[in-house]
Amino acid sequence: MASLPRALLLALVLGSTACGGRSTPASGGPRLVLLVATCTLAKNSLEPYDLRVCWTPNLAALARQGVVFERHETEAGQSGCDFAALFTGTQADRHGIYHHPTELADASTTIAEAFAAAGWETYFWFGHPMASPELHYDQGVPREHQYAFQTSDPHSLARADVPSEQLYAHLAADPSAHAYAQLNFTVTHVPYPVGRNPRPRAALRALCSSAVPDIAEDEFQELMTLAEANLRALQWDFDATVAKLGLAPERVARLAQALELAYRASVEQLDSYLGEILVNLEQHGLLEQTLFVFTADHGEALHREGLEFHWTHGLQLAPECLDVPWILRGPGIAPGRYAGVTRSIDVFPTVAALAGVPLPRGAVDGVDLSRAVLGREPPPHLVAYSHTTTLIPSLAEESREWGRFRIFYPRTDPELMWVRARDGERVYQLRNLDGERFGFQVFDLARDPFELHDLAAAGDPAQSAMRAELERYKRRLVEGFARAGLAERAGANALERLRGLGYAR
Repeated sequence: MASLPRALLLALVLGSTACGGRSTPASGGPRLVLLVATCTLAKNSLEPYDLRVCWTPNLAALARQGVVFERHETEAGQSGCDFAALFTGTQADRHGIYHHPTELADASTTIAEAFAAAGWETYFWFGHPMASPELHYDQGVPREHQYAFQTSDPHSLARADVPSEQLYAHLAADPSAHAYAQLNFTVTHVPYPVGRNPRPRAALRALCSSAVPDIAEDEFQELMTLAEANLRALQWDFDATVAKLGLAPERVARLAQALELAYRASVEQLDSYLGEILVNLEQHGLLEQTLFVFTADHGEALHREGLEFHWTHGLQLAPECLDVPWILRGPGIAPGRYAGVTRSIDVFPTVAALAGVPLPRGAVDGVDLSRAVLGREPPPHLVAYSHTTTLIPSLAEESREWGRFRIFYPRTDPELMWVRARDGERVYQLRNLDGERFGFQVFDLARDPFELHDLAAAGDPAQSAMRAELERYKRRLVEGFARAGLAERAGANALERLRGLGYAR
């Protein structure tokens, strides 16, 4: 088996376990809960969600053996806030993260704390600077079980010389042991540097040549250099930057192709890392005793018509930034698709319930979906509320040179946040339309997946009711911002952290 490509390994592993592999759960429930939460993963770049995708075979194999949540929404489209929602089951007015980097308050109850209180061992592999132990995202995990996850070597969860091997061996040797482990990292964040490397692109081409546009290597590298040299200006002031650089429409189209190729190659690399982790679990006899939770903090808007900002996330309500993957595979979970709307705040209570871990009363705002996941009741009707993030003052000052950005975010005022609600395939939002006024918009995702055709109708009672709900939601967020005192505290090393992910110079 070791000589086979990793893209094929997982398909073989999952196929064999589905037919009666060597691992069986000791008592019907999981002994290991592994929450894998990557960053900046566009759902439409994954085969479980788009059958035209051919570069995520491991996720596709995982999805065939688990539950795929089809309408899963994150909170804000930016890492600090979205990881906080995922780990605490609450939104910003309670967890207090409106922009990153911000410390997570100790008053929050995290999913790791819930598992620790129930007697589970807890672990944290951290590879994201906006949701790290330094910012208190490690609550509930003892320091000796915290490990830096090197994104330069993400295979570190599958090698024999790292702490994960000790955890797997410990669980294999002691049938009474139970562990919760969470992992956060990114290999797909702009400027998609993993995809610039020839090796991931070669792997992408080997899986499906149709995913690789006809761009010669020298032109590809030239376009990537152009993008990286002007990336922030292209993100936040696209039309003016294109004009300044003198880019013809054909050149812009080639630039967009190159960046999408780099992004796809990065996603393929992520998929191969996922395969490494799952194969290693199977080799230790743990796969069928593991509740494997795969999700993302937020998605990514690349380049298309209708976007205010390109190749980015967080400061617009683009559906590809907020609609994120969630796949569950574990003991007692029958494969299938979950069609109801779900939220990142629902992951914590659902995973805890599937593992038999009780929650303190009032600890989370999310809903336990375990009975629906197990087929014991229909999915509940949920509305997913989302919002844009706010800016730290130093970043706002640096961004004033971009005219398009200034139109929508001239200040750090939380009143400038846009808010959104998803109810089934209907989306309602309050957003800044032109720098002068906020407007109410309505979209039908079934017919208009990129939200290009506004269906708002004055006098429609159902729409008026949703607008009132969004106004109440925004007021709640603004009041929470004031309680958190975020206008006064941004962190001494905020800009340094932001530079690490390309948000600042």
